[in-house]
Amino acid sequence: MKNIIKFIYYKVKFNKSKILSRRLGGKIKLGYKTAIYKNVIYNNSEMDNYSYINENSLVINTRIGKFTSIGYNCGIGLPEHPINYISTSPFIYSENNIFNLPKTFDSFTKDTQIGNDCWIGNNVIILQGKTIGDGAIIAAGSVVTKDVEPYSIVAGVPAKKIKYRFSESEIKFLNQLKWWDWPIHLLKEHQKMFLSKDKWFEEIKGV
Repeated sequence: MKNIIKFIYYKVKFNKSKILSRRLGGKIKLGYKTAIYKNVIYNNSEMDNYSYINENSLVINTRIGKFTSIGYNCGIGLPEHPINYISTSPFIYSENNIFNLPKTFDSFTKDTQIGNDCWIGNNVIILQGKTIGDGAIIAAGSVVTKDVEPYSIVAGVPAKKIKYRFSESEIKFLNQLKWWDWPIHLLKEHQKMFLSKDKWFEEIKGV
């Protein structure tokens, strides 16, 4: 019953967003026209306008920008375990430890940052405390252990840079343009720029 009440509360509070998961908790924030699909665990996180998280993903202590797409079965901001203690088990060090003592290790100490207009593929893992730059693409199945540069494409375990999406001058231009912060009427005025496919830079010079 408690989960149902919380679910209804979030549906009312964030009535401009699509919320299909009942697994939201902590201090959360959702921007305009965001979406959280079924079975997503979304905890102590923020997501800005026009971004979404697909089914069965887990997002903890994460800040997500605008127009970002997060695929199925992703794990973002996952808890850490100690590697220099005698045991890695939370039954030894967490608040629910077998000794009934205060916890000796905090599994969540760093926030994760995901920029604007990013594409996070299915089954991606992003370790807590990492920063994903604007416009970056994380290939499906990757494990991100380091910060990812804006407009880069990374893949693998651990994820490594494959290439940049655009030229250096185009990336510099986009970093200054920050189109995702434009009001909706301005985006609509320049829809041709977004619909011109790989010729976008030729079109954008006229903005």
